[in-house]
Amino acid sequence: MRAAELAAVAGECPGDGVHPALFTETFWAALHGLATPPRARRLPPEDTERRVELLVDRLAMI
Repeated sequence: MRAAELAAVAGECPGDGVHPALFTETFWAALHGLATPPRARRLPPEDTERRVELLVDRLAMI
């Protein structure tokens, strides 16, 4: 997914006072941070799905 596509999906998610681009960059960085360490074996790969679910669940609360 490209940044422009992510920004389109993010839509109104950031909330009042949060610039959509800032929200998109932060969300992208979080996803990237979850994907990269398991590849380098810095985080256990078997927990990747649980980490993504946790991130998405917490963002859904926003």
